[in-house]
Amino acid sequence: MQVAIWSITDGQPVRLEQRREFLEVDLETWIERHPDLAMEGMSWVGRQIVLPDRSRLDLVGVSREGALVIAELKRAHLGVWALTQAMHYLLTISAMEPDAILRKLKLDSDTRDTLATALSAEGELDVILLLIGTGRTPELERATSFLSDRGLDVTVRVVSFTPFVDEGGRVFLAREVDEHEQPSEELTPRQRGRRAASVERIQERARDFGVGPSIEAAIDLAQELGLRVKPWPKSITVVPPFTHGRTLIYLSPKADGRVGFGYSVDNLVALYDADADVVAEALGGNWEDLPPGELDVRLSGFRDLMLQLLRDDESPS
Repeated sequence: MQVAIWSITDGQPVRLEQRREFLEVDLETWIERHPDLAMEGMSWVGRQIVLPDRSRLDLVGVSREGALVIAELKRAHLGVWALTQAMHYLLTISAMEPDAILRKLKLDSDTRDTLATALSAEGELDVILLLIGTGRTPELERATSFLSDRGLDVTVRVVSFTPFVDEGGRVFLAREVDEHEQPSEELTPRQRGRRAASVERIQERARDFGVGPSIEAAIDLAQELGLRVKPWPKSITVVPPFTHGRTLIYLSPKADGRVGFGYSVDNLVALYDADADVVAEALGGNWEDLPPGELDVRLSGFRDLMLQLLRDDESPS
């Protein structure tokens, strides 16, 4: 796919010039300093990690929900070799003892606890393979589709950047994102059973913290809207029925009687063609700890927003 950008000057479109040399020099620095460029809500917890086979992993991150992000960064087009490298890192890490993995990462206590739970025998570690470059080859698209179509329960997120320069010398960065993941309806019975048990664990946690009805209301709302609930070690996310990895809203029961609430503007825009300003107006402040009453207001806003988006999606064009 080719990307082009025009600016409108005096009522006329002026095509901006691509300047890839900016990426060759600065891409890695930008990604390290601003992880949101590659993935909303992610934080890096490791860089140039040396694995037991002496291979070196570019970057390791943790998503806001608690997934482990294995990143491979190239200053060129991404091909099958980038996916192969990322898969190699994943398989190598999967063979390591949990403590050995955690020792290599720079984690705060809460994130360490979340990952330790996910890495335990009772947990379920969600992994995202994040490939970052300046474009992608057709072969990579076919390879990632092949894996997801055959049941790989790992999200592959491909992010490519193209820089443009206007006549005044200002640099604009265009981003393309493509995600491949196993369709929810193709989860194995074992996967379904483990996730149902994990949701029940979060419900029990919410009851212990006095916010059980709030979490139950969110689960009921997801069912009403035809959405799915995905469990994490300390939270749940509401995701679309056609994917199990793209967070729409996030809820985490807190010991102080509040619920952590957040939402993904990027996913609502990309998956449901929502307007970012409309999303913010409907859902209010993002990534906040809310008392149950305020959470009810946010869930009501999410319900109204999704009903409108779903109606718009069904309307004839």
